[in-house]
Amino acid sequence: MSEQQPPPASTASPSPGSEPGPGADRDAAFQKGDVIIRVRNIKKSYGDREILHGISFDVRKGETVIIMGGSGHGKSTMLRLMIGAELPDSGTIELFGKEITGLAEQEMYPLKKRFGVLFQHGALFASMTVGENIALPLREHTDLDEKIISIIVKLKLELVGLRDFEDLVPSQLSGGMRKRVGLARSIALDPEIIFYDEPGAGLDPVMLAVIDELITGLSDKLGVASIVVTHEMQSAFRIADRMLLMHGGNILAEGTPEEIRASDDPVLQQFINGKAEGPIPLRLSSRDFAEDLLGG
Repeated sequence: MSEQQPPPASTASPSPGSEPGPGADRDAAFQKGDVIIRVRNIKKSYGDREILHGISFDVRKGETVIIMGGSGHGKSTMLRLMIGAELPDSGTIELFGKEITGLAEQEMYPLKKRFGVLFQHGALFASMTVGENIALPLREHTDLDEKIISIIVKLKLELVGLRDFEDLVPSQLSGGMRKRVGLARSIALDPEIIFYDEPGAGLDPVMLAVIDELITGLSDKLGVASIVVTHEMQSAFRIADRMLLMHGGNILAEGTPEEIRASDDPVLQQFINGKAEGPIPLRLSSRDFAEDLLGG
């Protein structure tokens, strides 16, 4: 499926009740449907291996975009570039209308307060309680009174269904509960974008469905844009507004869940159906095996 270029981002004024959350520097207002992330011709190499060959796509406010693909095909690299953890070799990435690839850390700092990240294993601080983990971004990035912070922590825990677990430490929680706490922390500053790195990894089907409902709820109720890197196809089709398949450092296919299912591309069908046989090779190395072993 060919990529269709969307219209330019809207510059409409904010609607009533869309004031920024605590600690956020919102110098550009985005309404649902506006382009909030713009990626253009991104290339990235590690040594002699080019991971991304010129990636371009957009994400709109309130949209849930799934980035899927086999291991080693560039989806996690793309996520790290979008959150500013790494720099591309070339190309541009715009968040909230600002090009970030050339920004100094102090210039990137206000933008980072406008998005949240749910890491694959929650990335909670083991020495802190659940409540302290969620309060951390509020204490670091705002001047809010501790009483207000305590109320916000309770509200975020209620959103993820863990209101009674504020005083426990991460080691006392299950994997699914730790992930929900990580999600509560990622929304502490009321972000406009949330990046999810394999949110379903290690979860049972029921807990995966719970996380899916939380993701769709944030998009539907708060207009949060969600970028989800995942291998979980059942989850992906359940929550996606749009899906991107990355293969060989390129976007092989892009479309709605219905368009993705209906595609006759053999690589896409092999991936979404989890088949061992097909055009996706098991062996990723390009070196000749016999020559490598025998030296000639």
